[in-house]
Amino acid sequence: MVPFLLRCPKDWGVGARAIESPISTPDIMPTILGLSRIAIPATCEGQDLSQEVLGVERSPEDRSALIMCPGPFGQWSRVEGGKEYRGVRTKRYTYVRDLKGPWLLYDNQADPYQLNNLVGKASVSKLQQELEGQLQMWLRKTGDAFLPGPELIRRCGYKVNKNETVDYGNPDHHGQISVSCREEFGK
Repeated sequence: MVPFLLRCPKDWGVGARAIESPISTPDIMPTILGLSRIAIPATCEGQDLSQEVLGVERSPEDRSALIMCPGPFGQWSRVEGGKEYRGVRTKRYTYVRDLKGPWLLYDNQADPYQLNNLVGKASVSKLQQELEGQLQMWLRKTGDAFLPGPELIRRCGYKVNKNETVDYGNPDHHGQISVSCREEFGK
């Protein structure tokens, strides 16, 4: 988990506070727009959490944030043992699956260093099913078919090296734009 720090202008009325529930990267933009009182586009994927930041609302205890690695890249390439994964992080739990199935389940309160993987243990089977349900909700919501990384890279049309990653050290690979972006923006 990475802390999200925000400093607001004094006239926004936001005092120092810690919010314990997780947020997803897509939540950042709508939250900042909400705090700025700027209309949030209907196409925005994230949630506006500005009322929570302002202390007006509390988040649900079971709110989850989507965590993912669509495809291993860079130093963590497939050759180095990297793999695709999707998961959810709640205030208390981290649950992750890879292409083969459930991979990690941690109780972050009882095991903050994530040393005891609970995946597949009978004592947490109901919890694992609930977290899997939250993950499936996120995958549906984001239109994520959870495909292998090389398939996503192929669909996007990126040039990759032998490690199946974009080689940012190669000038021929600099400034690549995915096929979908080229089509959308006419490039």
